[in-house]
Amino acid sequence: MQNYFEQISTSDWIQIGIWVVALVAIVAWGHTFRRKQKDIVGNRKYYYMFSGVLLSVAIAGLCVKGLNYGLDFTGGSIIELGSPQKVTCDAAAISNFVTAKRPKYDVVTQLSADMTTDIDGKTYQKINIRVRDGEGAVALDTDQVEELIQCVKDGLNDQNIMKIQETSIGPTISGELKRSAIVALIVSLFFQLIYITWRFGSQLRYGVAADIALLHDVIVMVGFYAWAGHPVDSSFVAAVLTIAGYSVMDSVVIFDRIREHGQTESGVPFPDRVNHSINETMTRSINTSLTTIVVCVSLYYFGGSTLQGFAYALLVGVMAGAYSSIFIASPILVELDVLAKKRDANRQAELRLAAEESARESESEGGASRSVARSSRSVSHENRPSRSASEAPSASGRPRRRVKGTRR
Repeated sequence: MQNYFEQISTSDWIQIGIWVVALVAIVAWGHTFRRKQKDIVGNRKYYYMFSGVLLSVAIAGLCVKGLNYGLDFTGGSIIELGSPQKVTCDAAAISNFVTAKRPKYDVVTQLSADMTTDIDGKTYQKINIRVRDGEGAVALDTDQVEELIQCVKDGLNDQNIMKIQETSIGPTISGELKRSAIVALIVSLFFQLIYITWRFGSQLRYGVAADIALLHDVIVMVGFYAWAGHPVDSSFVAAVLTIAGYSVMDSVVIFDRIREHGQTESGVPFPDRVNHSINETMTRSINTSLTTIVVCVSLYYFGGSTLQGFAYALLVGVMAGAYSSIFIASPILVELDVLAKKRDANRQAELRLAAEESARESESEGGASRSVARSSRSVSHENRPSRSASEAPSASGRPRRRVKGTRR
């Protein structure tokens, strides 16, 4: 164990110390939310600006450096060797032994930190070599593999090095892996959108806010991974999909608290309810994320070179997810709520105007019909034939009585 810790450089110990100080400071800052409410939603424009900087740096990494695709995506051969004694040189020197004879080879070598004992009782140190032939053939054939092993034996001056296993990855498999990774990410985004929308009363804005924050996390994670130069392999795909599920966790907790406050604080404006919910869950979100960050930091510095890329991807993704759940997803939910209320208000205004217009049209049609009726009555009265005085009825309207002694 003492020899293992001696392999960690002084700069790594300094970085670990910085991590410890930073994590303690974040925990102390998170506990301040229990004593005083902070206006997270009201200051959301500053968090949007910071996210814009993060996204710009990430996209610059993808454009300037690009992703370093490993053999899982480009194809090649993975050769695992075993040295019966501890190797005195580093992994880069072993790669140089091969490229000195075959400059076109793309070689990445990894050394295990400790000696390994197999089932037969033999003890050896693992030497993992990933190689790709840049002259046309992606994977090495049998003769090329034997030539590479001999280069390693000559370079280390140890002819007892043995081949443990060999794996070849062709371009067809690597192409299928790329497509599968993209499809898996799209499917996860879609089903998370559907689930969160259904989970919060079929309100689409909750699912949209969570997916926007998730895309933010993935872009930041991939961009910073490009800056680090770690190889993109199947473990990186696993890290991306893990973050796709993990980063939504804090968002769902905050959304659930917002819904609870909506039932007990129905008269409080929606932005105030969101801000209150963020302040209530801040300490919980920070503590939950930091437990995962501590594990990722330990894997990165003490897990060996094999797990370093995976740990780095998880570390960046967890930090981006913790940030976006608090400072991006919830403020975007407020923005979407404002847009929804404006849309509903515009719709109500349109319906009201349509009703008023319909009422005016009905009144105008009713007035026109009454005018036509009056005109028709006046016309019929004018055209009515006049009666003579003899034909006119008596004033009383009754027939005259006959006076006795007179003729009819």
